[in-house]
Amino acid sequence: MKSFLRAYHIIFALVLAYTLGFLFIHTPVIEFFSYISNLVEILLVGIFLYLGLVNSEKQKDLTSLRGAVVVYIIAISLAFIILLENQVSVRFSWVSFVQHRLTPIVVLLEWILNPPTRKLKIIDTFKWLIFPTLYFIWAMIRGGFIDGWYPYRFFDPRIVGFDGVLKYFVGLLIGGWIISLITIFIGNKLRKK
Repeated sequence: MKSFLRAYHIIFALVLAYTLGFLFIHTPVIEFFSYISNLVEILLVGIFLYLGLVNSEKQKDLTSLRGAVVVYIIAISLAFIILLENQVSVRFSWVSFVQHRLTPIVVLLEWILNPPTRKLKIIDTFKWLIFPTLYFIWAMIRGGFIDGWYPYRFFDPRIVGFDGVLKYFVGLLIGGWIISLITIFIGNKLRKK
């Protein structure tokens, strides 16, 4: 099983790195780094390479970070499918497929096949929501005060109004928290003892 997991991690890290590299050379740099999906998937590539190349005894240090990435990937994919997929034009359909359809399946399977070694706690769910909250604040500052560009239409107060932006943000946070609770439940149920 260890050899299979190592290969799983390395192969998918390379697939995702290729996908992100392709997207990077076809997207303005500032725009590329302005989408939360790209930021989280860069982190995922690093985690999967680490898991594939480093001794398994050191991997327990990544338990909370791995859980956070599971939550982010699934939440981002659901948000894309529910809120954006039918409202935006996707430049590269295969990239969108890898990012929003394949990646959540791969990450969830990895969480199930390679469950955490330490017990996760409810406090982890709140820690995991810090990054998306900071991302939202940055998106609002950039769009409102720097260059008027918002990464997603549901963050743009010119389109949905300030109350609409707040409703979307709170809805996304609540959804992310629910996904966090499910991730912890699965991880703790399957945890390696």
